[in-house]
Amino acid sequence: MSPSPAWSSSSTATLRGSLAALAASLGLVVACGSDDGDASGSGGGGGKGGSGGGGGSLNLGGSAGSGANGGGGSGGSAADAGLGCGQVVGVVRDFRASHPDFECSKDSPVKVVDPDAKDCGPWDPAIVGPLGSAIGPKGKPVYAGGTKTPSTTGATHFDQWFNDVSGVNASKQVVFQLTSSGKGTFVYETDFFFPIDGLLFDAEPGNPDSNFFPSDDGKKRNFHFTYELHTTFRYKAGSTFLFRGDDDVFVYVDGKLAVNIGGIHVPMEGKIDLDKGRVEITSPMGFPSLSVNAGLGFTESIPGGVAGSVNLGLTAGQIYPMDFFFAERNCCASNFRLETNFEFVDCGIVK
Repeated sequence: MSPSPAWSSSSTATLRGSLAALAASLGLVVACGSDDGDASGSGGGGGKGGSGGGGGSLNLGGSAGSGANGGGGSGGSAADAGLGCGQVVGVVRDFRASHPDFECSKDSPVKVVDPDAKDCGPWDPAIVGPLGSAIGPKGKPVYAGGTKTPSTTGATHFDQWFNDVSGVNASKQVVFQLTSSGKGTFVYETDFFFPIDGLLFDAEPGNPDSNFFPSDDGKKRNFHFTYELHTTFRYKAGSTFLFRGDDDVFVYVDGKLAVNIGGIHVPMEGKIDLDKGRVEITSPMGFPSLSVNAGLGFTESIPGGVAGSVNLGLTAGQIYPMDFFFAERNCCASNFRLETNFEFVDCGIVK
C-alpha cells in the first residue's frame, strides 16, 4: 500500500482562524467506485484521471495530473493566486465492508457476497428524494427511500453515513489544502481518492478489510468511507457547480437538494446553474442509463442524461450555506472531480 496523502486535524478555533474570503471562484471534483472498464456496471466504477500518489498534502486545487499530492496539479497563475481559502475542512468517516450499505456482490477482482443483494450499477436518486428536498434539522441528508432503495437498506443504516456511531464508524476531521486552477476556479481531480489509507479502521490489527480490496492501480486501499463538508458562499450571477464521480454525492444549496448522484455506480456527472436553478445529471461513460422521473424532479431528457430544476430563490450578494456529502461504498476505484466558481466565504464548518 502506498503512503496516503497527508492530511491533518484541526480544532474549530484553528478552523476559524484559517478562514479566508474568496475574491472569486472555487472548483472541485469527486468520484469513487469500481473498475471503469466493467461495462456491466457492477460494483460502482471509477473513471480515469491523473495518477495517484502518496505523501504531501491532499491538493484540492489545480489541474489534474500526477504527483505526490494525490492528483492535484499546478498551483495556478499569479493572477489568481489569492482566490482560494487555502484549505477546506470536513469530516471523513471510515466504515467496515460488512456494513449493510457497503459492498455489492462480485466475483472480480475480489469475491464478495452481499447478503443484502444491493444493486450495483444504477443511479439511485430515491435515497434522498426529489430535487429541492430540504436538508435535515441537524444539517444532514434525510433518507427518503422508505424501507429500502436498490442500493441502500433503510433509514437506520443511512443515518450512520454522516454521523459518528460508536462501533459502526470511525471519524477524523481533515484539512484539505486548496490551490487555484489559474482559470478562475479551483479544481480537484484524481482517480485515486484514498484519504484514509492505513488510518482509522485500516490501522487496526487483524482488520479483515485491510490488504484485501485492490484499487485500479493494484494497490490494496481503504475503501468504504464517507466525507462531508459544510461551508458558505456569496451568490453572484453566473455561479455554477459541477461534480463528476462515484459513488453517492448529494449537494444542498441554501438547504435544498441541488445535485443528486445517489447509488453505487460508475462515474456520473451532476451540475447546477444557480441563476436558472437548472440541474443536469449525465453518464459520461454511457452507462448507467438515466430516465426521466418527474417524481424526483427530473422532467427533461437531454443527451446522455436527464435535467430538472430547483427553485433556489437566491439574491445576488447574499451569503448562503452549501452542504456537500460523498460516499465511497464499493471497491475497486475511487475518483473525485469537482469544479465550481462559487465565491466561498469560509473554508468549512464542522458539524
